[in-house]
Amino acid sequence: MFIFQPLANFFQCHASTLAQLKDGRIFVAWFGGTKESHPDTAIWMSYLLPNQNTWCPPYIVVKINNKAHWNPVLFVFGEKMYMFFKVGSTTENWITYYMIFENEKWSEAEILVKTDVLEEQYNRGPVRSKPIVLSNGYWLAPSSDEKTINHNAPQSPNDVIWKAFADISKDEGKTWNKSEFINFNKEKYGFKNGQYGGIIQPSLWESCDGNVHMLLRSTAGYIFRSDSFNYGKTWCEAYPTEWPNNNSGIDVVKFNDHLFLVFNPVSKNWGARTPLSLSFSSDNGKKWSNPIHMEKGAGSFSYPSIISIQGEGLGITYTWNRLSISYVKIMFKNKNNVV
Repeated sequence: MFIFQPLANFFQCHASTLAQLKDGRIFVAWFGGTKESHPDTAIWMSYLLPNQNTWCPPYIVVKINNKAHWNPVLFVFGEKMYMFFKVGSTTENWITYYMIFENEKWSEAEILVKTDVLEEQYNRGPVRSKPIVLSNGYWLAPSSDEKTINHNAPQSPNDVIWKAFADISKDEGKTWNKSEFINFNKEKYGFKNGQYGGIIQPSLWESCDGNVHMLLRSTAGYIFRSDSFNYGKTWCEAYPTEWPNNNSGIDVVKFNDHLFLVFNPVSKNWGARTPLSLSFSSDNGKKWSNPIHMEKGAGSFSYPSIISIQGEGLGITYTWNRLSISYVKIMFKNKNNVV
């Protein structure tokens, strides 16, 4: 289901995110404009009422300055819906802002991490996928640093690597502390002299108290994984999973003790963004089902976002040829037996 018809409002759109409020409304946000990184891009939004099949007309929810806007992330906690998003001319210097939807109104956009050190505001909070609430009440945001060049030193293989981490809030989003960066063995996984590479854009789940896991986009041809056993403070070295990755976004959600993963099963770095597929795991990601293709024709179908829908199914959005955002709903007849 298209949320809007292609080319209805802008030339390009990308990086959708979705969330469901307690009243059943599903909200979807994305960035749209002339093209990615263009100064006219803004954060757009639409919503779907319960038991309806038509989305409301898209509207701009925020445009704070004449710099590019990127990667909104929606997150519901209690009666509030948070939206995190990036603003900046490039991914190297973008800054994370947030807004809160409460009592049918959005708050003013504010910088997520306020500090006198500008660099400490970069790449904070969720970079593309949703935060999760851990069993101890902490919020854990999947994040990464996409600085590709260290401008304070000569360019070298050590200076051009993408890095992933988790941002931790112990006070419901008021303050944030970065975890250590996840180690990525660049020599082992084909990081050649003078090239950038690494792991970015994690997606998270908690399997039991304190045991947290992430799947990661990579430049090495596979989805990578890392695990933490102390609520996301420290992480093991990233290791490849069985699934290929085309250096494009992925997302995972835990639903009734199963994991559901949406991704492009393509192994080439910057490879085709088709097909777009769904797989599930019943053993915490050790083994996965054969992929079910949601899109498999020619085109570009990418950057999926996935959530549970009121405990009864799954909601998925993704970029459709950068011309529209598509929405898929999967409902299970028996929510206790989803496979």
